[in-house]
Amino acid sequence: MKLSNFLLCCLGVQERTSVALRTGFKQHARLNSTLPGTEAALDTELVLQEFVNYEQQGVPDSAGTNGKKGFDLVGLHKLLAALGQPQAHMSAIHIAGTKGKGSTAALLASMLTQSQIRTGLYTSPHIKTITERIMINGQQISEADFAGLAALDASVMQHALQGTFGSLTHFEVLTSLAFRHFQRKQVQLTVVEAGLGGVADATNVFEPAQLACAVITAIDNDHMSALGGSIESIAEAKAGIMKPNRPVVIAKQPYPTALQVLEQHARQLDCPIIHPQDCIELLPKETVREGSTMIQTVTAKPRGLSWMQPTELKLALLGRHQLDNAAAAIAAADVVREQGWLGIAQDTVLQGLQQTALPGRLQVVQAPSRQGSNNNWLVLDGAHTAQSATALAETVRELFPERPVALIVAMAAGKDHKAVMAALRAVRPAVVLFTSVDIAGSSQRSCSPGTLVAHWQAAALSRPKGQPRFRSRELIQASVAVAYQKAESELEAQQNSDGGVIVVCGSLHAVADAQKILDL
Repeated sequence: MKLSNFLLCCLGVQERTSVALRTGFKQHARLNSTLPGTEAALDTELVLQEFVNYEQQGVPDSAGTNGKKGFDLVGLHKLLAALGQPQAHMSAIHIAGTKGKGSTAALLASMLTQSQIRTGLYTSPHIKTITERIMINGQQISEADFAGLAALDASVMQHALQGTFGSLTHFEVLTSLAFRHFQRKQVQLTVVEAGLGGVADATNVFEPAQLACAVITAIDNDHMSALGGSIESIAEAKAGIMKPNRPVVIAKQPYPTALQVLEQHARQLDCPIIHPQDCIELLPKETVREGSTMIQTVTAKPRGLSWMQPTELKLALLGRHQLDNAAAAIAAADVVREQGWLGIAQDTVLQGLQQTALPGRLQVVQAPSRQGSNNNWLVLDGAHTAQSATALAETVRELFPERPVALIVAMAAGKDHKAVMAALRAVRPAVVLFTSVDIAGSSQRSCSPGTLVAHWQAAALSRPKGQPRFRSRELIQASVAVAYQKAESELEAQQNSDGGVIVVCGSLHAVADAQKILDL
């Protein structure tokens, strides 16, 4: 349908619908007459803004469980039916977990792409722009293509806005449009990261025939209230992506009870269980500087993988915890290879591992200075659980044992601030700067810096036996931008000839602010 005809059709719909659609498509027409720019994403985003966004508001209690309070997905299935069931035309690897699911998804998608498989990747949340969530062969969807997603299924979107399909969320509509995009682009395999939990997540719409493999990464204490309040209930929610008789890769689990829940669920569904440690052993060798960033070399010892030989590989994602994610991705690649994708080979897997970049996940770069030249390094990590904060602290101290550290922390409300602050103390920073950051564009879910200070100081009084004492300056700053500037001056005052390290952590939204400030 031509845009002009569509605008005429919109005149009779209710006000809420016409505002979103008419404004969106007018913007689309105006932009298409000029060079496409960042505003080109306004069309679809205007439509998405009409639906409740739980990333901004916070997820209701138990919404990610299979109970009465869980998301029912009824409206989502009606929307997908109206779109022609795009997920039914996909072969998917579905990944859930608390920690490492984004890294595992990116690593696996990179391996498949290097294996000449047309690969879609759907992840969340984004750091800079929503287009980061939808990728094909390592390239995110263009601003112009994203802008037109809603227009390509204009009639369906009109019905969605009118409430024809019932209640829908921002994430459900976005997920549906992403799957429709992958269908149009004839993607061969799609790696899909679950948003929250699994059983009641908008990505959990695949029938067994469409599920090549499920992957469960490490389970940890996060989104506790939304997922039932315990490690066991979180594991149960994540296990909801498993499908009868379909293989599941269960990554290394920090909690034995979580592993028990996952394995029991898999056995009930007759799912073949694959443990990555039974497929391959990855041992850290060294982390070295490569240009303005770093890379870790790893010794790989395959176990039962006929297509891999013992070798050394390079991994662009840093930290020992990434070895577990890489092993899970390799195990999933082996499952897919057994299903006939024989292009997956040792050389394509090694290339995929080395070329995987994931901004904001233990991202280490030479720090750009706004106060003249220096030798500072910058570490950006969205760590917001005790497990991820521990991994961050260990990696920082391993990479920079003698350099002074300026730690910038901003977090969302509803996290285990006490546990995260206790874990971050292992960084032993010279200065720690507490600030706040908008979460998904809204301040209503931001944690106050005063709360973080209180937990930091309390952790000092209850430090684990054997943990060395240290002294650090503790400062509250108005924003990430102000905190970064202060961190530079504080490190300069340390007068270390090798420079220092600025660590920004606590939330991917804090990382996004830092990237914007530094034009990374």
